[in-house]
Amino acid sequence: MSLTSLAFSAPLPPSIWTHDHPALRFYAAYLQDFSQHYDTADPEAYYAPDCKMIMPDGSIVKGGIWEYVGRELYGAFLKVTREMLSLIVVSDEEAGTHDIHIQLVTSLNTGDSRVDLPQAFTYTVGKADEAINVTSRSAATPIEMARTFDVTSFFDQEAFSDITVKFGTRERRCHKMILCSKSIYFNDLCGPAKKFAEAQQPIIELKDDDEEAVEALLRWLYTFDYEHRHTGNAPDSPEEESTIDFHLSVCLVADKYLLQDLKNEALSRLRTRLETAVDESEFTRVLIKVRYEDITYPPPVLEIADEVRDARLGALVRNEAFRELLGTDAVLCLEMMDKMLAGKVLVGGSEPELEDEEAQSELGDAFEEKAYFRCNNCRRQELLEASTMAWACNNQRCVRAWATASTRQTVWVKK
Repeated sequence: MSLTSLAFSAPLPPSIWTHDHPALRFYAAYLQDFSQHYDTADPEAYYAPDCKMIMPDGSIVKGGIWEYVGRELYGAFLKVTREMLSLIVVSDEEAGTHDIHIQLVTSLNTGDSRVDLPQAFTYTVGKADEAINVTSRSAATPIEMARTFDVTSFFDQEAFSDITVKFGTRERRCHKMILCSKSIYFNDLCGPAKKFAEAQQPIIELKDDDEEAVEALLRWLYTFDYEHRHTGNAPDSPEEESTIDFHLSVCLVADKYLLQDLKNEALSRLRTRLETAVDESEFTRVLIKVRYEDITYPPPVLEIADEVRDARLGALVRNEAFRELLGTDAVLCLEMMDKMLAGKVLVGGSEPELEDEEAQSELGDAFEEKAYFRCNNCRRQELLEASTMAWACNNQRCVRAWATASTRQTVWVKK
């Protein structure tokens, strides 16, 4: 197979429409009639009889394509304008066909307002007549119009790549059009504005990042699935530990390179893992990693860690690793006690009740059982000995209140 390509990026030069490439001449003629003359132009000049259009919802429109697109799809708007962002032609000389990949923004005007609609299309056309131009057209016909320009197969491919991204010991062949259209950071680095020296070079280097995370970031730019090829297994380490560290690293690079959607996705997967897929010892390890190591994580990471910690506090206070952490951080220990006393966290939750001897064995000598009361009238709180089964608030407003007017809860506090 012999393939050749021709690529243009915004702003498209006017010469593109007078280019001698047959596919470009055909598409220029198509645009003219589609934009201005669809009422009178012969649709068979552009669409083969068996042409089909694949819609975003997966449905297929067969026949009447010209009528559908010209009248039903865009005919309801007062004005429709288009801004072309990029155009790539891939030609198969042996088969005599050309694939035209187009990205554009279509503006739908209603008079009072305008909606900008990002679109991407792939047109496959047959071998065009060399004489075709914007005023003289022949029987060159599109075979099919697809709904999107699928770039997933372009990740780390030599074909049509125009830039190499190096990170650590790795490098990946990429495409400026894809990097710059999806990332503000890469657009500033090597886009049309050319604010950095890297814009003049075919190679850019990203430094001081986790290699797996950068690999995931680049993959996501093409496929929107950053975990697709990640195994989750680091040498001699549990699968869950590697996977959580991987999500944390993706959060870091997504934040650094200004990819908010990627960061949101990584945060969501991180929360799910912390809530459901790790035990208390592993969660404590992650908590130490994000709170105490010399890495500045984005604030949402810390917020998720704190929220999950509070939700799992009843089980965490029975875990040796978490108790050791409390023993080294007095501020955190006091904060956890305040939360339990204020009733802001679930101390027991759905966990089974423990007999006193069993509970003491589980918690060790560092904690002791207490009875926590809160007045149902004035909300006053008291922490008393575990043997206290009833308490009456002595507030003047509650002087007549009995034990039944207060709520008792068993808590474990550090000695």
